[in-house]
Amino acid sequence: MMELFDIFKALGDKTRMRIMSLLSKQELCVCQISEVLKMSQPNASKHLHRLRYSGLIVCRKLSQWCFYSINEDFIFNNTVLFQYLMGEWSKHKFFTDDTKKLNNILLDFKCCKVCMQKSKDTL
Repeated sequence: MMELFDIFKALGDKTRMRIMSLLSKQELCVCQISEVLKMSQPNASKHLHRLRYSGLIVCRKLSQWCFYSINEDFIFNNTVLFQYLMGEWSKHKFFTDDTKKLNNILLDFKCCKVCMQKSKDTL
């Protein structure tokens, strides 16, 4: 079970909060996240590792690529907190700008070949 201290420690970082906001929209690859946040993939991966360690997100592997999503157990066990976060993410320009960038990346397929194929398959 996720400890409340670990949850807030993980969410206490601006970059990790931005990642959680993006993942609340859909499952994403590290290259999509790093593109939106304008950071290196290794740096994004460090933040993703911390979120996974805290139990906030899960990883689905496809060959050598990892696709991240919010852990359903986190949502189920912390429904009120998650709803609060979703509300905050939807009304603050900082997070809505990230969402716009993500939508542009998804539309233009600016990502790795695996993500491009995955996106085409879902259209």
